[in-house]
Amino acid sequence: MQKSLTSLTPGDLANLLQASGSRTASPETIARDIAFGAPVNADGTLHFLHYVAWLLKEQHHGN
Repeated sequence: MQKSLTSLTPGDLANLLQASGSRTASPETIARDIAFGAPVNADGTLHFLHYVAWLLKEQHHGN
């Protein structure tokens, strides 16, 4: 079954990021990011591009 990049669970997003080479992505780190303001959809899922854009913005601001 193919997942939509616009509605990923934290676990699905962590798996995708790990498959792309991330050594730090985990459901726990994504949950922490959500607690710190990472954007989520109304149903609690994450949009891949919105999440990555948020990470880049946070990195740019030194957070």
